[in-house]
Amino acid sequence: MSGVTTKPKLPTIRPQGIQDDLWNYIRSFREILNAYEGIVGQERDKIATLDDLYKSGVTPNTTSNMIPYGRLIMPMGEISYFDTTGTTVTISAQSDGSTNMVVVNPTTIFAGHSNEFDSGTSGRLRYIGKATRHFHSACTVSISSTGPNDTYVIGVAKNGTVLSATKVLNKIAATGDIASTALHAFPEMKTGDYLELYVGNLTDTDNLVIKTMTMFAMGM
Repeated sequence: MSGVTTKPKLPTIRPQGIQDDLWNYIRSFREILNAYEGIVGQERDKIATLDDLYKSGVTPNTTSNMIPYGRLIMPMGEISYFDTTGTTVTISAQSDGSTNMVVVNPTTIFAGHSNEFDSGTSGRLRYIGKATRHFHSACTVSISSTGPNDTYVIGVAKNGTVLSATKVLNKIAATGDIASTALHAFPEMKTGDYLELYVGNLTDTDNLVIKTMTMFAMGM
């Protein structure tokens, strides 16, 4: 009949056939998974962090040919501090950006879930792993000043030496103002090396007040 659309005829559905095909597919997939789990299980028994190799007496020359299995466990650590009153950092002499920089060491909290790191001293993040490696370190701070119009230079230090590439400048316009900044570092660290935050006053000898601080490092 003109103007009438004929509804297409659907193919015959065979529920039992579909069920059988689906069951065969699931069974095959399960067999693949079981075989895969067997292989992974064998390899999982061989998994060790690079630090575990050193502890067992194995000293690999390079990590470039190492293929990780499962979850890759990297060394990482964190310290943090938060206090709305803050901790005063004494500035005894004006800095030129390189000299007369002093350590910032409020009473920090060491993150308990850190791996191959400890603190030992407030404001310090120390690497205790055996493998020498490069780390990405990030640090965020909130600071205030005991005087107006102070420009501070802030940097991450390794073993007491400020890393030039990490330095940033921050100006406090009025006494009591709060400013925040972030720093990044890419140091090479061996067993016992540690990171700290250092600061200097480029303007005069007004003290700095640290309000918040978080320092994090992760092995690459």
